[in-house]
Amino acid sequence: MNKVFKLFFLLKNIKFTFYKVNRNNILFFDEKGYGTIKPFFKGKKHSILKSRGEEINLYIIFKILFDLKSINYINYINEYIEAVNPKYIFHHSVNHRFFSIKKNFPRLKTIFIQSEFIHQPEIIKFKKNGFCDYALLWGKKDLTNFKNISRKSILIGSVLNNYNKEKKVEKYKNSILFISQFRENKNNYFQTNTGKIFKYDTFMKADRFGFDIFLNYCKSRKKKMYVLFAARTKTKIKKEIEFYKNKKTNNLIFLKSTKKHYGYKVTQYFNKIFFVNSTLGFECLARNKKCFFLNVRNRFLGFKYINFPISKNGPNWCNSLDQKIIFNKIDKFMGLKDSQIPKIYDKYFPKIIYYDKNNLKLKFFLNNIFKDISE
Repeated sequence: MNKVFKLFFLLKNIKFTFYKVNRNNILFFDEKGYGTIKPFFKGKKHSILKSRGEEINLYIIFKILFDLKSINYINYINEYIEAVNPKYIFHHSVNHRFFSIKKNFPRLKTIFIQSEFIHQPEIIKFKKNGFCDYALLWGKKDLTNFKNISRKSILIGSVLNNYNKEKKVEKYKNSILFISQFRENKNNYFQTNTGKIFKYDTFMKADRFGFDIFLNYCKSRKKKMYVLFAARTKTKIKKEIEFYKNKKTNNLIFLKSTKKHYGYKVTQYFNKIFFVNSTLGFECLARNKKCFFLNVRNRFLGFKYINFPISKNGPNWCNSLDQKIIFNKIDKFMGLKDSQIPKIYDKYFPKIIYYDKNNLKLKFFLNNIFKDISE
């Protein structure tokens, strides 16, 4: 009976289509992440392979049947790629199946563009599945991790972060921005991208702790703390307001919007940013923003969920759970001159994330591909 329910749920969420797949020199594997890099391919013909089962093209199914093959995920992917017959295939998400493409299409050039922090369990899956021709990566640690996964790796940083230019005018110069990492409570459990499952309250403990510590600090130092909401839909924003409802004081102001890249815009207006192991926070560090963070999530989860190549404590981060120690660390951080921040980044953070203003390295890489397919 459970299998029947699972099958029903799966079919209910699949969109069935029927169209002839056109041949193109460029194919995107997985629609997730496509929107971020789509602008770089403006005017270039390309196709998208929706690889997560959200859409099934019956034209491809009939081709599989005509070839007397079994209908399964691998045959569907292979048949789709054969139909498009691309020269280059791009992937800008985290789908380990992408790395197995070379096994069946050795002459096809596969290009992985990093879209988020990649944890060790995912690296292991990538290696087990195969390899790619090129990997465009965030930090120097990623270059090391992909040594046996890609034939050539290039350091480009975060594509989304590289879009952003710093504003000369800091709107909230004397205030603090806290980057919220609120996650919706769907069923009282939360599954990390490493595959581990935690109770929702357990996973969110680090964020609640960081929020309380930073708010207490702002109160004691008579500063306002602005909270950049993580939610980007009206429904989730309501839930995030509920999450913080008992914390509201005159020192606390919420910044919320349904605009997709609102967070990047907001961070440009603040000189001082606090966070707890946030991707956006590290992206701000790469842009030489004055950031302080608590490196405490592993302590609350009880295992190395995050494995950044940094020590437990540093000039702008701390892994202590003692409020007095944290306050002292923040006070020292607040006393740093703006001119010292780039030096701190250069010493500690290039292994984690690199910044390439205006995505010049990515554009150069793509221009060589566009020249190749136009010849």
